[in-house]
This record gives sequence, C-alpha cells and structure tokens, in this order.
Amino acid sequence: TQIPAIPEKFTGKWEGKFDTSGGSVRLNFNLSNKDGFAVGTIDSPDQGAMGIPISFISAGENLLKIEVNLIPARYNGRLSEDGKTLTGDWSQGGKAFPLVLTKK
Repeated sequence: TQIPAIPEKFTGKWEGKFDTSGGSVRLNFNLSNKDGFAVGTIDSPDQGAMGIPISFISAGENLLKIEVNLIPARYNGRLSEDGKTLTGDWSQGGKAFPLVLTKK
C-alpha cells in the first residue's frame, strides 16, 4: 500500500530509547518521501533488528502516527515547536512506553 507523502519536517533520521523492565531499548526511525509517497524503516540496534518496514505513516500539523505490522507496534508522537523532537508513546505487546525521538 502506498502512503501519501509526509511533510518535510517529519523526514529524516529520528533516534530515541524507551525503558522496559529489562533495560532500555534504542529505536531509530528513518522517514523519507520517494516519488510522492512516504517510506520508512525502523532500526532496533539493541535487538539486532535493522530495516523493519513501516506499514503506515500519517502526519498532520504536528502529529505523527506510525504503524509497524511486522512487530506489531505503533508510535504516536507530537512534534516540538522547534521541529527537533517528537514526544509520544511506543505501543507494543499490549504495553505503552514513553518514547522521545530526537532528529539527527
């Protein structure tokens, strides 16, 4: 399924980590537009998982929603006024974890 392009302020590499009972887990979001459509992958370096395809991306004024069917997981975040951080929740396995992403 092709996903409509997202605003440029959301494209790029975003890095963050969330805490679990077993420690912290780093996540990198790689978001871009290609031929008028949004594409993206997620890397989880601590789990040795790289290039996990993002199934769905939706970006509004300052809100970003991502779904990853393969895991399955979702992220809902709000873009800061300076455009450098996304603050939201990573939901996976029936649990939600606070996750702040910083643009690199």
